[in-house]
Order: sequence, then C-alpha cells, then structure tokens
Amino acid sequence: MTSHQARHTNPAQRCPSDGFRTPANIPKALLLVILCLSCAGCIHYNTPAQRAASFSPYEDAKVGEESLQAHLVFRSGFLTSAEKLETTSTSSNSFHFTAQPPVAHGMAAAIDPRGYFLTAAHCVDKRQVWLGFLRDGKAQLERARIVWRGEEKKGEPDLAILCVPHPISPTFQWAAEFTNGSPVVEVGLRMAEPSHQCQPQLMAGRVLKVAEALRAGPLDYSVVSHSSPMRRGDSGGPLVLSDGRLLGINVSMRFDFQWSHLSLEFAHSNAHRPDLAWLRRVIDADAALFPREISSP
Repeated sequence: MTSHQARHTNPAQRCPSDGFRTPANIPKALLLVILCLSCAGCIHYNTPAQRAASFSPYEDAKVGEESLQAHLVFRSGFLTSAEKLETTSTSSNSFHFTAQPPVAHGMAAAIDPRGYFLTAAHCVDKRQVWLGFLRDGKAQLERARIVWRGEEKKGEPDLAILCVPHPISPTFQWAAEFTNGSPVVEVGLRMAEPSHQCQPQLMAGRVLKVAEALRAGPLDYSVVSHSSPMRRGDSGGPLVLSDGRLLGINVSMRFDFQWSHLSLEFAHSNAHRPDLAWLRRVIDADAALFPREISSP
C-alpha cells in the first residue's frame, strides 16, 4: 500500500513470539508463521454493490430542497498527487485522466468558500496536488496548495488543509453535536482501471465510537469510528451526518483476522475531526496572506 491510500492495521502480520521457545512448540510456531505469511494479502473489501446498498436507504433523502446525493457530491473533491496530470475528458460526475508517474488517489471535502478543502495528510506528498471538483455544475481540475499537513511523528491528526486559487461553492457546514449510533454517510472513490475513470461512490453506516479529544501541541482532535464501508482511495473523503453536516475526514480502515476464512475482514473505519476553532484560525491566517474575491462566511 502506498502512502496515498487508506491505511489499515494488519493483525495477520502480528505473529506471536512469546511462548515458542521450546522445541516441542516449534511445529506450532512454523505453522502459525506459514499461515501469517500466506494470509497477509488476503484482504476482503466490500464490493461496489455492497457499498452502494449501504446508501440505498438515503437515495430519496434531502437536505433542504437539495437531494442528499447532490449535497455530498457537489461538496466533495477527487484528489491526486502527480508532477504532470492531463484530463482526457470530464462529465458532471467523473474524470478521465492520465498521470505521470502513475499515482494513488484520495478524496477531499470543501470547507470554506475562499477555496479551502480538508483531506487526509497521507493523501498528499511533495509532488504537485491536484483537485477535481464541481463548480457551477461543471467539472474543474485545479492545482492545490498545501496550507497545513499533520505529521504522524508529532502525534498530529492525519489531516491536511488544501487551497485552490479560486473561490468555491458550495461547502460543507460542520456538525456541532453527534452521538454513538448516529447515522452517517460518506463519499468515496470508485476507480475504473485501466481507464483511469474516477467517479464518486456513496456509502452509509453509523457512528460506533467517539474517542476523547487528543492533543498535539496547540491542536485538539477527535477520532470517530464508524461502520461505513471504506476501501482504498476513500481516504480524505467527508464523513457526514444524514442531515448533511460534516462530522470528520476519513483517514483509515481497521481489519480483523477471521480464522474461519483465513483472511482479513473489514471491521470499521476511522475519521479525524479537528478542533474547529484551530481550523478557522489557520484558514483565516492563510487567507490574509492570499486574499480571495470572497469574504469569510
């Protein structure tokens, strides 16, 4: 897995060592090692059909006069890092492109009309970042500037703030209250290979657990575990309450080893939610250095 893709813990690679020090236990140890090595790559992801089925209860849902589907897609972006990127065609909900060198992908959420998006830090690196999104009903592909990027070594959240050189609309509004069991929806990526066609994939689940706030220097953030079925490429996408308010940014998946199938099965997904006051200060400070044609809401 590259640094651009959704990360997960692989219990199958944690072969126990304690207790295997006597000759009598060597066969057992060898057997477990063989199982670990042979099953480390057997990862069962939810299929596109299963992911779509999870969203089916919300197909007719609305946020005001707007359908929930449109609300999610119009405020989400497709992200890729590449030195060179060319679009061969675009439509109202997909991008066809060629990239040099070949890269992995992610998602992003529009959070401020002055041109700011929030994504996962591991989705961006030192290469040029590109964002594809809808503006005025038309597909746009823009170079994005990294405003801030969390560092894992410092214990910072797996988040990054990006900015495009033009105002954007519409954007997500943040949720203020949520509890365990709250229904959630999200936007992921459906990638068609080898055509390099990117389309949004809508999914749904429920909040499983909200961890206590973690601190990294001046920044507090929370980890939200949920059951919405993520796949590789979904990192950086918005985790949203069913009323359309943004809850957090998807950053990782957890897989549990199933002995009955000798494989890794999807367990849950994690999203990071930054301290909103800190987020506003960072964006306001950056906007003061790079003025836009639109004022802060």
